[in-house]
Amino acid sequence: EGNGQDYTYARKLDDHLIGRDADLAIHVVTTDHPNHAELVTLAAQNTGKAELLAILPADLRLVNDARLFLKTQKYVLQSRGGSLDESRRAILVERERQNSLRRSALQALCAELMGKAPLYLNGSGLTDIGEGEARNRFAKASQALISFAYPSLRMLRGCYDEKILTKTLLDADDLFAAGGQTLSEAEQEVITYVMRNQNNGERTSVEEVLRNFGRRPYGWYPMAVLTLVARLFRMGKVELRNAELLDARTALEGLKKSRQHGGIRVRMQEQFDPTKVSALKRFFQDFFDRVNVATDPRSVAQLTSEALAGEARDLEVLLDQAGRYSFLNQIRPHADRINIIAEKDYAYLLNHLADFSDEFQDVKDDLLAPVKSFMHGPQRQTYDDVLSYLREEEANFGEIDPAELEPLQLLAASQTPFRGTVLPTAKMAAAKIRNLIDAMLSAERTTANTTLDQRESQLRSIDDFIKLDVPGQDQVLGKTTEAREAITSARFVSAIRDRLSRYTSQEYPAQLALAARLAAPPPAPVPPGQKLAPPPAPEPTYVAVGRLKVACSMPFIANETELDEWLAALRKAVADELLKGNRISL
Repeated sequence: EGNGQDYTYARKLDDHLIGRDADLAIHVVTTDHPNHAELVTLAAQNTGKAELLAILPADLRLVNDARLFLKTQKYVLQSRGGSLDESRRAILVERERQNSLRRSALQALCAELMGKAPLYLNGSGLTDIGEGEARNRFAKASQALISFAYPSLRMLRGCYDEKILTKTLLDADDLFAAGGQTLSEAEQEVITYVMRNQNNGERTSVEEVLRNFGRRPYGWYPMAVLTLVARLFRMGKVELRNAELLDARTALEGLKKSRQHGGIRVRMQEQFDPTKVSALKRFFQDFFDRVNVATDPRSVAQLTSEALAGEARDLEVLLDQAGRYSFLNQIRPHADRINIIAEKDYAYLLNHLADFSDEFQDVKDDLLAPVKSFMHGPQRQTYDDVLSYLREEEANFGEIDPAELEPLQLLAASQTPFRGTVLPTAKMAAAKIRNLIDAMLSAERTTANTTLDQRESQLRSIDDFIKLDVPGQDQVLGKTTEAREAITSARFVSAIRDRLSRYTSQEYPAQLALAARLAAPPPAPVPPGQKLAPPPAPEPTYVAVGRLKVACSMPFIANETELDEWLAALRKAVADELLKGNRISL
C-alpha cells in the first residue's frame, strides 16, 4: 500500500513448498502438521523468517473430507475408461456431482477457518488482526510481512513511474547538475553497491542493480531502482555505458527497455580536477562564443562534445558547396579533426584538452571564422557577382586591356578571397570594366546603326524600290529592321559585328534582289493560238563586294604600282560576275 507495487510470494503447506519459491511466503499449518498443537514450537520455527504463518483451527472434518474428495476424484477419473453400462455410468456421474458439492463445501470451510486462524510473523502473534473475512485479514497481515521482510523499503520516498524517470533524465531545469544536492539514503545504498563491485573488479549492469535491490532487505521495485540510478547519473555520481558512453537521452531509451538492461554498465564517474573543468569551459566559450551552462564535469564535457559535433556538421554543409567555391576544400581536414574529437568520451575531453584546444582556436581565428563570415555575409554575394560577370562577359574581354582584367582573374584563382583586398580590388575592377564595355557596346551599336541607315538610304533610292507599294517596301526593309533589333539587344561587341557582317554580305544583297523581283512586271499573257508563253526575264543576282574572290597574291599594298595591280584584279573579279549576269552590291 505504501508504493502501489505487487510482490510475489511463495506458498507453503505444512512445511512443504507449493510451486515456486520467493523472498516472501505464506505458510498454512493444518492439523496434519506434527506440531499443530505446539503453538510455541511453531512460533519459534517462524522466528526470523519472512513468512506469514497461519495455523488453522483443529477441524477433523476438513482433513477427512479433503482426503475423501481426492480419493473420489481419483476413482472417477480411473473408472471412466473402457465400456460402461448405463447403471455404472449413472453412479459415476452422481459421485462426481457429490464430489463437486464436497469441493465447494471444503472451500467454504477453508475460508471460515482462515478467517479464524491465528497469524504469526517473526515468532509473534499478530494480535491486532482479529477474526473476520479471510482475504481482508491476509491483505492486512501482508503489509506487516512486507515491512518485516524489506526493512530497507522505508528508504524510498514517494512513488516512481516512467514519467518521473523521464523528468529525472531530461528535465530542462537541470535540477541535479548543480551537484549541491545531498544524496538520499537510498541513493547512497546504490552508490555503495556500485563502488564495492567496482573496487572488486566486477562489472555492474543495470540488470544486476535491479536484481540486488529487488531482493531482501530492499524489495525495491524496478522503476524505483531505475529512477535512483537516473538521479545519480544526472548528479554526475555514476556513468552509464554500453559500447559507448550514454548521454541523458540515450540513457533514458536504454533504461526504459528491459532487454537492454543487461548491456548497460553502471560505473562510478571519474573525478576530475576542478581546474580541468574550468579550462574546458573556457575553451568552449572561446571557440563557440557562448557559455557552457553545465556544472558537473561530465555534463560540461558532453555539452562540449555535442557542440563540436554540431560544428563538424556545419562545416560539412559548407563543404557541400566546395564544387562552386574551391577555396572551401582547405577546411576539410579541420572538419575531420573536429569530428574525431567530438566522438571521444567525456574523460578524454577533460584530460587531453591541451592536445587540441590551441589547434582548434588557431584554426578558428585563421580560417573557420573568416570563411563563415564570408559565406554568410555580403562578401559572398560580391564574390558571386564578380565571378559571374567574369564568366558571362568573357566574349567582350578581347577588347579590354589584359591589365584591367587581372584583378578579376586573381580573385577567381584565389584560395583566400575572404582575406586581404583581393575582393574589393576585383569589385572595383569589374565596375570599371563594365563601364568600358558599355562604352564599347554603345560605340559599336552607333557604328552599326549608321551602316544600316546608309544601306536603308541606298535601298530607298533605287528605282526598283521606288516602284513598290508600301507593303512591298516594308517587306524589303524587314531584314534591316531585324538586324537593327538584333544589334540593339546584343550583349557582345563580337555579336554586333557578326550581325552587321551577315547583313552586309548576305541580307543586303538579298534585299536588292527582292526589290527587283517585286518590281518586275507580271509575265505577258500568251497570245491566242500560241502554246508557250515567252520565258520570263531572269531575276538579277546580287553579290556583295566583300564576297568577291579577288585573284591577287599580294599580302599588302605599299605603292601605287601595287595599288594598280590590286585594282586590276578587283576589276577582273567584278567583270567576271557581271559576265554571269550578276550585280555587285556595294
